[in-house]
Amino acid sequence: MVDPAYDLSESVQSTPTTMLPYWAPNVHPLVIHFPIALLFTAALVDTVALFLRSNDFLRKGAFSLYLLGGLTVVAAWFTGEQAADSVFLSAEANALLTEHSDLGHYTLYFFGAYAVIRLVMFGLSLESRMALRSVVWLIGLGGIGLTWLTADHGSQLVYQHGAGVQAVSAETPVFVAADSSASAGPVMNDQGGEPSNPPERPHGWKA
Repeated sequence: MVDPAYDLSESVQSTPTTMLPYWAPNVHPLVIHFPIALLFTAALVDTVALFLRSNDFLRKGAFSLYLLGGLTVVAAWFTGEQAADSVFLSAEANALLTEHSDLGHYTLYFFGAYAVIRLVMFGLSLESRMALRSVVWLIGLGGIGLTWLTADHGSQLVYQHGAGVQAVSAETPVFVAADSSASAGPVMNDQGGEPSNPPERPHGWKA
């Protein structure tokens, strides 16, 4: 049951000054998954397009996804720098945060340069040259590895060190079954102990 004094409307309200959901400590967690999804999808589509050379749709799709992914990396980096100033961490976690920030910078520089390379190749129609295209494809996979490493550091900050995680209030309502007597726990007698005779088993039950 829910405490009648608890106002469920509080759980869906946003912070008035930032328009963030109540659970979000900053904008970074709302943005960070876009570059990850776009870049990994871009690498997958680019891999398929490398083998299906005549499929122009896949080639252009990979190009577009890499460009969008590069733009969202900029947003992720910018919001991440702001988020770093809003969390309080232990000395160990701060060292991990520094590594995460450095990797974020490397990812930003990498995909900024990579987007320019893809733009030049697309503009000069160089993607038809398979040797050059294969090299650029491998370079893109290296960027995906860098993205994964950066994301892994961010995950450790959240799940191992609680970065940006709000503590659960002691007043948080607890939802329980309406009929607490249906609990699967041991049966108690009036004195709080277990009965001397165990409850009757269903017919046909074997120990």
